[in-house]
Amino acid sequence: TLTRVIEPEPGDVLLLTMGGSPQNLGIHAGEHLIHTYNGGPKQVIATRLSAALRAWPLDSAWRFPSLIA
Repeated sequence: TLTRVIEPEPGDVLLLTMGGSPQNLGIHAGEHLIHTYNGGPKQVIATRLSAALRAWPLDSAWRFPSLIA
């Protein structure tokens, strides 16, 4: 079970808003977001986190319990 967090940190799962509703997931990887990309062959890519959050606003962030201190 994931725990919702207020301040996302590397390793957290981010739920992003697309088209006005939350519908895309990514993994916070420091300065990047690891996520899928459907603009051509489906693949997993890293996008600068700041650019991703401008394009897809953050709905919520979630952390695996083993990462909570």
